[in-house]
Amino acid sequence: MIRINLIPTKAARKKETAIVQLGVALVGISFVCAVCLFQNYRIQKKIEAEQIEINEIQAELKKLQSVIAQVKKFKEEKKNLESKIDTIKKLNTQRTGPVRFLQEFSEILPTRTWITTFKEVEKKLTLEGESVDGPAITRFIDNMKESNFFSDVELKKVEQDKAEKDSTGKNQKFSVTATVNYAAGSRGL
Repeated sequence: MIRINLIPTKAARKKETAIVQLGVALVGISFVCAVCLFQNYRIQKKIEAEQIEINEIQAELKKLQSVIAQVKKFKEEKKNLESKIDTIKKLNTQRTGPVRFLQEFSEILPTRTWITTFKEVEKKLTLEGESVDGPAITRFIDNMKESNFFSDVELKKVEQDKAEKDSTGKNQKFSVTATVNYAAGSRGL
């Protein structure tokens, strides 16, 4: 009689265990691959969303750069216009300043006092003149100091004229320096 052993042997059990373990490993690896694919898909979608947002921001940045360029252009135009306005104001002041200056100058010049030389270089004024007496020269200097058109008024010299000009005696020659401000006369405009 032949005896058959129906109890699985160790080798058969090992084979079955190995197959089960291999199946579990395959299921595990499949699960890990599925999770990795899912994560990859999720990350890819996130990257695409971020890329769309970056593209939108870059498009908005380009729009803003054109706006910034326009703002810079407007600022330059504004600066240019303000410069022109300042130039016009300055020219207007210079246009009316000398007229008012000469009007006031004729008022502060005492009678029997004459100006023989009137030189102005870069707002520095040099006057030479003659007067019948010293008090008239003093009055003239005081009037210049009180005027808004003059500053730094200084009497440089006074001397007796060698030739007789007047029946009362010899005239006195004088020299005066001052700084001129033509804008002082345009303040009342």
